[in-house]
Amino acid sequence: MSSTEIRMRGAATVARPTRSRGRREGRVVTVVVGALLAVGAFATAFPFIWMVFASVKPRSESVAYPPQLLPQDPTFEFFQQLFVELDFGRYLVNTLAIVLISMVGLVLMAACGYGFAKFVFPGRDALFFLVLVTMMIPVQVTMIPTYLILNGVKLTNTLLGIALPTLVSGFSIFLFRQFMSTIPTEVIEAARIDGAGSGASSSASSCRCHGRSSPCRSC
Repeated sequence: MSSTEIRMRGAATVARPTRSRGRREGRVVTVVVGALLAVGAFATAFPFIWMVFASVKPRSESVAYPPQLLPQDPTFEFFQQLFVELDFGRYLVNTLAIVLISMVGLVLMAACGYGFAKFVFPGRDALFFLVLVTMMIPVQVTMIPTYLILNGVKLTNTLLGIALPTLVSGFSIFLFRQFMSTIPTEVIEAARIDGAGSGASSSASSCRCHGRSSPCRSC
Protein backbone atom coordinates (compact mmCIF):
# COMPACT_ATOMS: atom_id res chain seq x y z
CA MET A 1 0.00 0.00 0.00
CA SER A 2 1.43 3.30 -1.05
CA SER A 3 1.88 6.29 1.22
CA THR A 4 -0.66 8.25 -0.82
CA GLU A 5 -3.39 5.66 -0.16
CA ILE A 6 -2.56 5.65 3.55
CA ARG A 7 -2.90 9.44 3.75
CA MET A 8 -6.21 9.36 1.84
CA ARG A 9 -7.63 6.71 4.18
CA GLY A 10 -6.50 8.68 7.20
CA ALA A 11 -8.11 11.85 5.88
CA ALA A 12 -11.37 9.98 5.22
CA THR A 13 -11.32 8.55 8.74
CA VAL A 14 -10.90 12.03 10.22
CA ALA A 15 -13.59 13.51 7.96
CA ARG A 16 -16.29 11.02 9.00
CA PRO A 17 -16.44 12.01 12.71
CA THR A 18 -16.22 15.69 11.80
CA ARG A 19 -19.13 15.35 9.38
CA SER A 20 -21.28 13.38 11.82
CA ARG A 21 -20.48 15.87 14.59
CA GLY A 22 -21.56 18.72 12.31
CA ARG A 23 -24.83 16.95 11.59
CA ARG A 24 -25.53 16.44 15.30
CA GLU A 25 -24.79 20.07 16.02
CA GLY A 26 -27.09 21.10 13.17
CA ARG A 27 -29.89 18.95 14.60
CA VAL A 28 -29.40 20.41 18.07
CA VAL A 29 -29.56 23.95 16.66
CA THR A 30 -32.71 23.04 14.72
CA VAL A 31 -34.38 21.61 17.82
CA VAL A 32 -33.44 24.63 19.95
CA VAL A 33 -34.61 27.12 17.33
CA GLY A 34 -37.84 25.16 16.83
CA ALA A 35 -38.50 25.13 20.57
CA LEU A 36 -37.88 28.87 20.86
CA LEU A 37 -40.19 29.55 17.91
CA ALA A 38 -42.87 27.32 19.44
CA VAL A 39 -42.66 29.21 22.74
CA GLY A 40 -42.83 32.54 20.92
CA ALA A 41 -45.79 31.39 18.81
CA PHE A 42 -47.67 30.24 21.92
CA ALA A 43 -46.93 33.52 23.72
CA THR A 44 -48.19 35.43 20.69
CA ALA A 45 -51.33 33.31 20.29
CA PHE A 46 -52.18 33.11 24.00
CA PRO A 47 -54.07 36.45 24.16
CA PHE A 48 -56.21 35.36 21.21
CA ILE A 49 -56.87 31.98 22.85
CA TRP A 50 -57.81 33.77 26.07
CA MET A 51 -60.16 36.06 24.16
CA VAL A 52 -61.91 33.09 22.50
CA PHE A 53 -62.50 31.32 25.81
CA ALA A 54 -63.49 34.54 27.56
CA SER A 55 -66.15 35.20 24.90
CA VAL A 56 -68.13 32.15 26.03
CA LYS A 57 -67.77 32.81 29.77
CA PRO A 58 -70.60 34.21 31.88
CA ARG A 59 -70.01 37.69 33.26
CA SER A 60 -69.33 36.32 36.75
CA GLU A 61 -66.50 34.12 35.46
CA SER A 62 -65.04 36.92 33.34
CA VAL A 63 -64.43 39.11 36.39
CA ALA A 64 -63.59 36.29 38.80
CA TYR A 65 -60.25 36.28 40.63
CA PRO A 66 -58.04 34.36 40.19
CA PRO A 67 -58.95 34.09 36.52
CA GLN A 68 -59.33 30.74 34.82
CA LEU A 69 -58.65 29.96 31.17
CA LEU A 70 -61.40 27.40 30.54
CA PRO A 71 -65.03 28.39 31.17
CA GLN A 72 -66.92 26.39 33.78
CA ASP A 73 -70.38 27.18 32.41
CA PRO A 74 -69.98 28.23 28.74
CA THR A 75 -72.68 30.37 27.18
CA PHE A 76 -73.30 32.03 23.78
CA GLU A 77 -75.40 34.81 25.27
CA PHE A 78 -72.99 37.55 24.27
CA PHE A 79 -72.72 36.31 20.68
CA GLN A 80 -76.50 36.41 20.44
CA GLN A 81 -76.50 39.93 21.86
CA LEU A 82 -73.77 40.95 19.42
CA PHE A 83 -75.56 39.76 16.27
CA VAL A 84 -79.17 40.37 17.30
CA GLU A 85 -79.16 43.54 19.39
CA LEU A 86 -76.04 45.27 18.06
CA ASP A 87 -76.48 44.15 14.41
CA PHE A 88 -72.85 43.11 14.10
CA GLY A 89 -73.66 41.06 10.99
CA ARG A 90 -74.36 44.27 9.10
CA TYR A 91 -70.98 45.69 10.10
CA LEU A 92 -69.29 42.47 8.98
CA VAL A 93 -70.99 42.56 5.57
CA ASN A 94 -69.98 46.22 5.13
CA THR A 95 -66.37 45.38 5.96
CA LEU A 96 -66.28 42.48 3.49
CA ALA A 97 -67.80 44.67 0.76
CA ILE A 98 -65.18 47.38 1.30
CA VAL A 99 -62.41 44.76 1.24
CA LEU A 100 -63.70 43.34 -2.05
CA ILE A 101 -63.81 46.82 -3.58
CA SER A 102 -60.27 47.47 -2.32
CA MET A 103 -59.12 44.23 -3.96
CA VAL A 104 -60.19 45.69 -7.31
CA GLY A 105 -57.96 48.68 -6.60
CA LEU A 106 -55.10 46.35 -5.68
CA VAL A 107 -55.37 44.61 -9.06
CA LEU A 108 -55.49 47.95 -10.84
CA MET A 109 -52.39 49.22 -9.03
CA ALA A 110 -50.51 45.99 -9.79
CA ALA A 111 -51.41 46.31 -13.49
CA CYS A 112 -50.36 49.96 -13.48
CA GLY A 113 -47.01 49.16 -11.87
CA TYR A 114 -46.45 46.36 -14.36
CA GLY A 115 -47.17 48.70 -17.25
CA PHE A 116 -44.77 51.35 -15.98
CA ALA A 117 -42.04 48.75 -15.45
CA LYS A 118 -42.29 46.54 -18.54
CA PHE A 119 -43.95 48.60 -21.30
CA VAL A 120 -42.41 51.41 -23.31
CA PHE A 121 -44.92 54.01 -24.55
CA PRO A 122 -44.89 57.76 -25.20
CA GLY A 123 -45.20 59.79 -22.02
CA ARG A 124 -44.44 56.90 -19.67
CA ASP A 125 -41.85 58.80 -17.64
CA ALA A 126 -44.03 61.91 -17.46
CA LEU A 127 -47.01 59.90 -16.20
CA PHE A 128 -44.87 58.14 -13.63
CA PHE A 129 -43.56 61.51 -12.49
CA LEU A 130 -47.17 62.64 -11.95
CA VAL A 131 -47.76 59.51 -9.88
CA LEU A 132 -44.77 60.41 -7.72
CA VAL A 133 -46.03 63.97 -7.37
CA THR A 134 -49.28 62.68 -5.82
CA MET A 135 -47.17 61.18 -3.01
CA MET A 136 -46.03 64.68 -2.06
CA ILE A 137 -49.57 65.99 -1.50
CA PRO A 138 -50.73 65.58 2.13
CA VAL A 139 -54.05 63.83 2.61
CA GLN A 140 -55.31 66.82 4.61
CA VAL A 141 -55.14 68.92 1.43
CA THR A 142 -57.38 66.57 -0.56
CA MET A 143 -59.80 65.70 2.24
CA ILE A 144 -62.33 68.49 1.66
CA PRO A 145 -62.20 68.34 -2.17
CA THR A 146 -62.71 64.57 -1.99
CA TYR A 147 -65.78 65.03 0.20
CA LEU A 148 -67.20 67.66 -2.13
CA ILE A 149 -66.72 65.37 -5.13
CA LEU A 150 -68.37 62.42 -3.37
CA ASN A 151 -71.21 64.62 -2.19
CA GLY A 152 -71.69 65.94 -5.71
CA VAL A 153 -72.13 62.43 -7.15
CA LYS A 154 -74.37 61.34 -4.22
CA LEU A 155 -71.92 58.82 -2.77
CA THR A 156 -71.77 60.12 0.78
CA ASN A 157 -72.88 57.63 3.44
CA THR A 158 -72.36 54.71 1.01
CA LEU A 159 -69.87 51.86 0.81
CA LEU A 160 -68.53 53.14 -2.51
CA GLY A 161 -67.98 56.53 -0.94
CA ILE A 162 -65.85 54.91 1.75
CA ALA A 163 -63.80 52.69 -0.57
CA LEU A 164 -63.27 54.87 -3.64
CA PRO A 165 -61.03 57.59 -2.08
CA THR A 166 -58.46 54.94 -1.13
CA LEU A 167 -59.00 52.67 -4.12
CA VAL A 168 -55.63 53.53 -5.67
CA SER A 169 -52.59 55.33 -4.34
CA GLY A 170 -49.41 56.64 -5.87
CA PHE A 171 -47.26 54.97 -3.23
CA SER A 172 -48.68 51.51 -3.99
CA ILE A 173 -48.18 52.02 -7.72
CA PHE A 174 -44.60 53.05 -7.00
CA LEU A 175 -44.00 49.90 -4.92
CA PHE A 176 -45.49 47.64 -7.61
CA ARG A 177 -43.42 49.35 -10.28
CA GLN A 178 -40.22 48.91 -8.27
CA PHE A 179 -40.97 45.24 -7.69
CA MET A 180 -41.85 44.58 -11.32
CA SER A 181 -38.60 46.24 -12.37
CA THR A 182 -36.62 43.55 -10.55
CA ILE A 183 -38.22 40.78 -12.64
CA PRO A 184 -36.04 39.83 -15.64
CA THR A 185 -37.69 40.62 -18.95
CA GLU A 186 -36.61 37.18 -20.20
CA VAL A 187 -39.06 35.58 -17.75
CA ILE A 188 -41.97 37.52 -19.21
CA GLU A 189 -40.84 36.79 -22.76
CA ALA A 190 -40.66 33.08 -21.95
CA ALA A 191 -44.21 33.21 -20.60
CA ARG A 192 -45.40 34.94 -23.76
CA ILE A 193 -43.71 32.31 -25.93
CA ASP A 194 -45.68 29.70 -23.98
CA GLY A 195 -48.87 31.51 -25.00
CA ALA A 196 -49.56 33.59 -21.87
CA GLY A 197 -51.02 37.05 -22.20
CA SER A 198 -49.88 40.14 -20.36
CA GLY A 199 -51.91 39.35 -17.24
CA ALA A 200 -50.85 35.71 -17.03
CA SER A 201 -47.21 36.48 -17.77
CA SER A 202 -47.08 39.18 -15.09
CA SER A 203 -48.67 36.83 -12.55
CA ALA A 204 -46.30 33.99 -13.41
CA SER A 205 -43.24 36.19 -13.25
CA SER A 206 -44.35 37.80 -9.98
CA CYS A 207 -44.56 34.46 -8.14
CA ARG A 208 -41.31 33.09 -9.52
CA CYS A 209 -39.12 31.08 -7.20
CA HIS A 210 -36.92 33.18 -4.97
CA GLY A 211 -33.43 33.52 -6.36
CA ARG A 212 -34.28 32.01 -9.73
CA SER A 213 -34.80 33.63 -13.11
CA SER A 214 -37.74 31.42 -14.14
CA PRO A 215 -41.25 31.05 -12.76
CA CYS A 216 -41.83 28.47 -10.08
CA ARG A 217 -43.68 25.29 -10.99
CA SER A 218 -46.68 26.25 -8.88
CA CYS A 219 -47.29 29.12 -11.28
